[in-house]
Amino acid sequence: ILDKNRKDEINDFAGEKEEKISVQEKIKEEIKELRKNPLKDRQYLYKNEQIIEDENEFIEFKNYYFPLSSNQQEELKRQICAFINSKGGILYIGISDKKVVKGVMLDKEFSFYEKDIKNLTKNIFPEIKIDKYLIFNRIPIKDNNTGKIIENLIVMKIIIKKGDPSKLYSIANKGLQCSIRLQGQCANLTAE
Repeated sequence: ILDKNRKDEINDFAGEKEEKISVQEKIKEEIKELRKNPLKDRQYLYKNEQIIEDENEFIEFKNYYFPLSSNQQEELKRQICAFINSKGGILYIGISDKKVVKGVMLDKEFSFYEKDIKNLTKNIFPEIKIDKYLIFNRIPIKDNNTGKIIENLIVMKIIIKKGDPSKLYSIANKGLQCSIRLQGQCANLTAE
């Protein structure tokens, strides 16, 4: 009887292992299919997924966590200003510079984090209508072992519209502190 019970346990374990491998194979295939779509069109991402797109004039990745440090706040202001001074673009928070999906853990309502970013742009000069220039979305993240959405883990997607081309936007109204997108980087502008 013990031998039969032991065999049943082993068979159950083997069945669970096969099922787990099968689920992981399906997830790998799904990721291959998903990667055929541009990042901007994706409805969800997988944890630790390698993104195909590179940072460029229209895409920037930041692997930041909330609350943002003062350095991160300054960098986000510069990036947002650079997109407004250029052709616009998308800022993804929760993807590393090495193009790996890490995510941002939300312990509060999404609107709280959205408000945090909007507050950073209040000093952009000339003044912008924040809701006209910044569109916030969240991209859910799935567990790459189970395929289930990880609760409260997202990539924050901020679509930034192009500013008025007859104006130069600065992150401060005292002394020009301007930036633009140039060859996939945020570049500071000099007076010249």
